[in-house]
Amino acid sequence: MEVKMEKKYGADISSITEAQACIASFIHKTPVLSLGFIQGFACRSCAFIGQGTLSLKFLDQVPQLDNIIVPISGGGLMAEVTLAAKSINPNIRILAAEPMGANDAAQSKAAGRIITLSETNTVADGLRAFLGDLTWPVLLDLVDDVITVEEKEIIEAIRLCYEILKVAVEPSGAICLAAVLPYNFTKNPSQKHPCLSQSQAKLKLKLYFRETRYKDLRREMAAASFRWILQLHKDVPKAARFYSEGLDFTVNVCTLRWAELQSGPLKLALMQSPSDHVTQKGYSCLLSFTVTDINSSVTKLMALGAELDGPIKYEIHGKVAAMQCVDGHMLGLYEPA
Repeated sequence: MEVKMEKKYGADISSITEAQACIASFIHKTPVLSLGFIQGFACRSCAFIGQGTLSLKFLDQVPQLDNIIVPISGGGLMAEVTLAAKSINPNIRILAAEPMGANDAAQSKAAGRIITLSETNTVADGLRAFLGDLTWPVLLDLVDDVITVEEKEIIEAIRLCYEILKVAVEPSGAICLAAVLPYNFTKNPSQKHPCLSQSQAKLKLKLYFRETRYKDLRREMAAASFRWILQLHKDVPKAARFYSEGLDFTVNVCTLRWAELQSGPLKLALMQSPSDHVTQKGYSCLLSFTVTDINSSVTKLMALGAELDGPIKYEIHGKVAAMQCVDGHMLGLYEPA
């Protein structure tokens, strides 16, 4: 696909054999080239230089990172990121992500030896290579775990990136998001700051969404359907924790700028907004929840930063309370009589 797109934009593409023939007379003049051609991830140790700068950038911008999730195929990117990150912070956890249909890394790590698959079958076509002699020891000794991902999870991660972040991510890059979606890093004290390594743009959307989304899109075009309630917040992870711990919402997705939570059929979306646009000056729309014990719910929510807006009222039909929660949003509580 990459070659086809480059030719489309006018690039003159030569094969490796043609390129070698063109520069053969100049190789002996350049010490680095005289070492021989680097066959990707599996050959010379000097391949372990370039992509390791990703870790330097990650940790320079977010020093408190405690997890890095990286795709794995031949292992070049994994090895470079791992060696660089562990040299700066030996306690940082490295998680490798690969498709279930090309899970040689997971099998190799479990077996303690390199396992090569007879065939691979995955939409993540950039992750079909196998481990090399130089990358295998890094996986075995320094990578903390290998997460295998199903095809439908990869496609769902692509959809989320495109729909929410407005970013076109190829399957081989989206696999990192797919790997961590089942895990709630916000609730694990040792895994509060994960970092995902992703790559972009080498995909045809219709190829991946035609089968999974066509019927849904036709149905959505035919009639409107409720999607979610959207709230603006200054601190999205804090707001997600408020609803998760205070009202038992399930956190489906949570990033610094976006979160999706669910409680039964209700879907609540949280989006980061500039501070001067967030805090409510008056009353926001009221979300109302039925609870089994209004007093304990009020106590729990107040411990998370909410304030009672007036006293708890005792009506004939039950108890009711109004609370102002994070960033000024209002919610109501109802305990049936």
